[in-house]
Amino acid sequence: ILQWLGLDWDGPALIQSAELPPHRAALDRLAAQGLVFPCSKTRKDLLLVTAPQEGDFEARYAPELRPDLPWPTDLHHAPPGLNWRVKTSPREIHFTDEFAGPQCFDPHREVGDFILWTKRGQPSYQLACVVDDHRTGVNMVFRGDDLLSSTARQILLSNLLGWPSPKWWHVPLVLDEQGERLAKRNKAIRLTELRDAGIRPEAILRLLAKWCGHVAPQDITSIHDFLADFSIDRMPRTPVRCTQADLDALHQP
Repeated sequence: ILQWLGLDWDGPALIQSAELPPHRAALDRLAAQGLVFPCSKTRKDLLLVTAPQEGDFEARYAPELRPDLPWPTDLHHAPPGLNWRVKTSPREIHFTDEFAGPQCFDPHREVGDFILWTKRGQPSYQLACVVDDHRTGVNMVFRGDDLLSSTARQILLSNLLGWPSPKWWHVPLVLDEQGERLAKRNKAIRLTELRDAGIRPEAILRLLAKWCGHVAPQDITSIHDFLADFSIDRMPRTPVRCTQADLDALHQP
């Protein structure tokens, strides 16, 4: 899809499932500090004793749910089939987002001890982001503002590992006409479906240009045109609605 739209990237693409040693090494470093503990509780178990924040999909893991000390500091012989969580403490994480402005979150209060390593033997999203950004030299992250609270968790992990954090740009999401996220769970239309339906990539770029505040989105014919007229200052400050008229326009020559 990226190539179809004309996008490229620096260096070879990394396949995370084939590059687990750096993630495991980060987990081991945190375990050696006494900050990691095993957890066999499921989401259903947690919902029996707590509840997610409104609008969130993650139940808070409170300190009283932690197993008794001591926790293992060497995970090489730890039993499989367990989630591994990081111990959090009450602490506000302050950062300035380059687009959304000053932010403040407290992971301990909002989600508690969050998962670093899953029972499937894979790093969690939070740990994977931190490790992958660090090892590939990523210093700027541009993504949806639904991940603002995750940023605080990633900054926390970076601090614990002694790594710098990148700069952040969190922008509003594109929603459907009912105000729902364009997500798989909502059966939103996918770019692959549009491509397979014969939609041209320049039509997608023109729609993106319209949403991003380009001066003349109708003149976009390539990713180079898109980038030449792109300005972060013209990006919308509120969520964009993808309307039926937008989708119909994709079929116009």
